[in-house]
Amino acid sequence: MRNARLTSLRLARSSSSRMLPRTTVAAMSTSADGSSALSVAAQRLRSPVTWISASATLGALYGLYQFQYTRQLTTQRMAGRPDLGGDFALVDWDGKPVSSKDLVGKWVLLYFGFTKCPDICPDELHKVTAVLKRLENQGQSIQPVFITIDPTRDTKARLKSYFETAGFHPRFIALTGDDAAVKKACRAYRVYFTKPTPEEIKRGDYLLDHSIISYLVDPEGEFADYYGKSLTEDEMFTRVGKLMGDWERQKWWDSVLPAFMATPQMTEGQKRAAEAAKPGNRSAA
Repeated sequence: MRNARLTSLRLARSSSSRMLPRTTVAAMSTSADGSSALSVAAQRLRSPVTWISASATLGALYGLYQFQYTRQLTTQRMAGRPDLGGDFALVDWDGKPVSSKDLVGKWVLLYFGFTKCPDICPDELHKVTAVLKRLENQGQSIQPVFITIDPTRDTKARLKSYFETAGFHPRFIALTGDDAAVKKACRAYRVYFTKPTPEEIKRGDYLLDHSIISYLVDPEGEFADYYGKSLTEDEMFTRVGKLMGDWERQKWWDSVLPAFMATPQMTEGQKRAAEAAKPGNRSAA
């Protein structure tokens, strides 16, 4: 009789053990170091969320650093930048009106000169052409613009013939206008040039002394930099390319910085993982 009772008791204990839910058994078990299996599972589930958050934070901090660095360089450049640039309204060699507002949205490289210039102007325009082609090879595009300082001789027909045969960049836009319109454009960029005398105009064989500078204008229509005759092609290429790159990066960060500064929002998957990893949540096991 006693043996029968012992057998019944063993069977009851065995049956009771099999009926316990797996989550309960998992919660009751311990690892070698004394930590519960639930805690180990929770730590594993918490780790991905932690790494994601850390990566996002580091990325945001690095991005903010780059943004501030670029802005600091821009501020330093702006502090020493002359107050140049302004509106102008001229015509191209087809008689089409072209104003400074028509060029907004593009990088522009302006050069003031005259087609009767024997050497300096052609040399500078060839240098500009070489720089623009090198920039195009690395994906940076600039609109070259020539503005005459000699509207008396640089008629629309003269500009067309000159730029179609001189071997300059094919995208050059050459502009002219009446004396008042040309002078306004020159004043905006502080271009110096001598005026021919009436006798020289009558003879038509005069030369003009003038500023030898190329002006870079950004896509917002603001003066960005200038390059004199002493600057080599390589130096001009490096300066223009770097300035364009810095400007584009700053504008990109201006557009995305609000998203970096906003409180990060967790995805649904991250929310579920975080909820499952909470201490005491048995589903984590």
